[in-house]
Amino acid sequence: MRQIYIVLWFLMTTLLLYRPAIFAQKKLTLEEVLSIAASNSIHSRLAETQKEIANNVFQTYKSDRRPQISFSGAVPMYNKSYAPITQPDGKILFIPVKQNFSTAGFSLSQAITATGGQISLNTNLSRFDDYITNFKQYNATPIFLALNQPLGGFNAMRWARKIEPLRFAEAKKAFSVEMEEIRLKATDLYFNVLEAQNDITVSRQNVSDYQANYDVETKRIALGTTNQDKLTQLELQVLEAEQTLKTAEYQLKIARLDLKVFAGITAAEDFEVLMPELATVYYPDAAQALAFAKKNRPEYIAFERKQLEAQGELARSKAEKYGVNVAATMGYNNSDLRFAGAYGDLKSQTTVGVEFDIPMVDWGRRNAKISTAKANLKLQQYQNMLDESTLAQQITTLVESLVLLQNNVLQGQKVQKVAENRYGFALTNYQAGKYTVTELSIAQAQRDAARKKYTAALREYWKGHFGFRKLTGFDPVIGKAIAETND
Repeated sequence: MRQIYIVLWFLMTTLLLYRPAIFAQKKLTLEEVLSIAASNSIHSRLAETQKEIANNVFQTYKSDRRPQISFSGAVPMYNKSYAPITQPDGKILFIPVKQNFSTAGFSLSQAITATGGQISLNTNLSRFDDYITNFKQYNATPIFLALNQPLGGFNAMRWARKIEPLRFAEAKKAFSVEMEEIRLKATDLYFNVLEAQNDITVSRQNVSDYQANYDVETKRIALGTTNQDKLTQLELQVLEAEQTLKTAEYQLKIARLDLKVFAGITAAEDFEVLMPELATVYYPDAAQALAFAKKNRPEYIAFERKQLEAQGELARSKAEKYGVNVAATMGYNNSDLRFAGAYGDLKSQTTVGVEFDIPMVDWGRRNAKISTAKANLKLQQYQNMLDESTLAQQITTLVESLVLLQNNVLQGQKVQKVAENRYGFALTNYQAGKYTVTELSIAQAQRDAARKKYTAALREYWKGHFGFRKLTGFDPVIGKAIAETND
């Protein structure tokens, strides 16, 4: 029993010694948060679902161009009623009917992309039963070939062959852009948490420093080397710093919640984010960045797709001037009272039909539709030019600013260090009685502002970094298209 107590005492002592490590806040880096957001956020799941839908739509398009096998029919089609039957003298008698008509067949069909028609190889069997007269008959079509071919009409399949692959490629690249948008938003929320953490650190330090200064001034009051006004001023600074600390703690809770909800972070509520460093990355110049964008951005595929769609609508409106359709079948057929007899002594059967629709007077309706389609095509061309120039301008502006953003971070580091040193110097001099409260407050304000500016510079740089990835579809760190890494 004594040995058990010794073991328990040892375990409890160990837990107490390592308590700070066990219950420490979970620390997350920017890279870890972005990885979590890319896999856990609801926005990434929406992007994945949209990508899945696009893939299914494309698979449907490809399957439509492949041979289709179908089995169809109606078994049974039973009818028991009184049917109106016209007699030779013109009278109509309602005769009781008790019949069944069943039919079934297979069909192998293939769409003809080049012509927009369809050809099929079919087989069919039908049976008729009249239960009142105890009569039955079979009708068999063992094989027949059918062709349905529009002439001079709009060939939707030929246009789909041009448009659908572009639509699918556009959807894949749009997925990459959406993932970069998620990273960009997560970065912004990450820095909201980081700034709130920094505000708390600064506020706590200010509370501690102001309280120490207040204690020093209190002693000076007792010595008669200061006045009550200075003491009151320091007391007010302590109260304001405590209020600022409470506000910063509230802002941190909100910032953490926003980041958790967006990124899907499942860590404890009091997780902490770490200050990211400046990435040593070489960014391509504007010309190279624009070349990457033309290769990787979905907009450049969308430009081509939208123009093809407008051209297709123009072709459709022109084809609607008239409509001609040829339908033909050729095969073998027979009917008999016996099932086996229906498949014997087969007779050839052929049907050919031409349907046409030629408007004589439409009051300019179809010409107006053609003119509208032409105008829409021209409008789409101009819109593509505008969108392309806008995107190029955004890329050029961002690329030109990246060097400045990097320099701002480096400069912010230097300013922050100098401001920290100046504040330390001012605090020492104040406590030695060489500086006034005003001079100390100025140094403290400069230190706090320098910290904020440095964090803000880092935020703008990382937003610019992920903005570059989003606008160009190119990862400058690994030198590859982002779509390749997502795949």
